[in-house]
Amino acid sequence: MRTIFTALISVIILSFASCTRNNFREFSGLTWGTTYHIVYNSPVDLNDSILAELERVDNSLSMFNPLSTLSAINSSLTTRPDKYVADVIKISQKANKLSDGAFDPTVEPLVNLWGFGSTDRELGSTPSDSAIARALRRVGITDCYITSDGILIKKHPLTRFDFSGVAKGYGVNRVARMLERNGCADFKVEIGGEVVLQGLNPSGKPWRIKIEAPNPDPSISEELCIKAFGPEVTSIASSGNYRNFRTDSLGNRYGHTISPRTGRPIQSDVLSATVILPGSYCGLADALATAAMVLPSDSASAMLRSAGAAAILVIGVGPSERRTIEVNPDSPLFAQK
Repeated sequence: MRTIFTALISVIILSFASCTRNNFREFSGLTWGTTYHIVYNSPVDLNDSILAELERVDNSLSMFNPLSTLSAINSSLTTRPDKYVADVIKISQKANKLSDGAFDPTVEPLVNLWGFGSTDRELGSTPSDSAIARALRRVGITDCYITSDGILIKKHPLTRFDFSGVAKGYGVNRVARMLERNGCADFKVEIGGEVVLQGLNPSGKPWRIKIEAPNPDPSISEELCIKAFGPEVTSIASSGNYRNFRTDSLGNRYGHTISPRTGRPIQSDVLSATVILPGSYCGLADALATAAMVLPSDSASAMLRSAGAAAILVIGVGPSERRTIEVNPDSPLFAQK
């Protein structure tokens, strides 16, 4: 279920020409191995507060920060999650339920076993049934819980969490809520393609989002459509699943998406999923977009409908053709063109 992020969403920032909306500020940079681009309407410079929130998310949820709370939990140095870890566990369990187990942030043992994880080992041969069974004993977000006194109980002592399929969207939520607390009614928070929008853009019009169709050739990027959103809070997240694979010593090719239910690679016909939810729920949108990569398109569509999401799925049809599906096309989220 681990996915490689692809920039399937780009945000079109319109000209800051409106003299009546001259409190807009634009702030961009690098964080969490990707980029951020934040536009907000405020008479006060909140850039330091944005950076502080980004740092708090990194110090809690990063697998690559050896001092993060998550690193300590994965190394069994602590059993006490902070609020951010507790939040993403709750979001992950909700996404797991909505996806019938397709989304599971404890799938790392299987990802490593098939040669796609942090160990990045070569896949010499297909893992044995017994090796897959051993790895599956450590997988299961629904078997993890936090006690009433704040202790995290794992399914297995060696269970590890990889929140890469939810943390970025959750981080976008955290920044958006900070802006709201500081009185911002108009903003766009985008981190690595995950977005929360509210209000109107600097020209007093809806925010416009360009969604791009994936292409197996990384040098080609094709525009799929442009959608307009606002003024209600809207969360948008995207995931892609069409470039990363491994080949074993016998020449068998395996996609990088591993089913946490079977422990084996799964080849879905979904090439990309852009998920849209009303409200500041980008973490859940992020998780559902990731889950769509594990499911066939009909099951992904059913999952997204049950979650009350609108979505655009790009479906592979044969070796070189693709088509798009709009999930919940009558949703008010799609009302503006």
